Amino acid sequence: MGIPLELISIAENGGDEIIIMPAGEARTPHFGPEPNRLYLADGGTLFSINLDGGDRRDHIHITGPNGTSFRDEAPGAEDVRISPDGKYVLAKVIKQL
Repeated sequence: MGIPLELISIAENGGDEIIIMPAGEARTPHFGPEPNRLYLADGGTLFSINLDGGDRRDHIHITGPNGTSFRDEAPGAEDVRISPDGKYVLAKVIKQL
């Protein structure tokens, strides 16, 4: 099973860490076009949250082709990231960009 991951915030001058949210399966936190939102990917879905961990917004869901040699259903993207200007999304599906 593994250690549960959390998304945390630490002030630039140090201090206590603040738990923003449990990360679950969400990965690759990054900033995008809105400076007050953090973007993450989970199961092929790119979503964002505000810096307090609330106001989740799903932006796009990306899947690979159906019927690959790995499974009968379309796999979700392994990683999805938004460009800093918000105009583009980069996705990794079945080890391909």
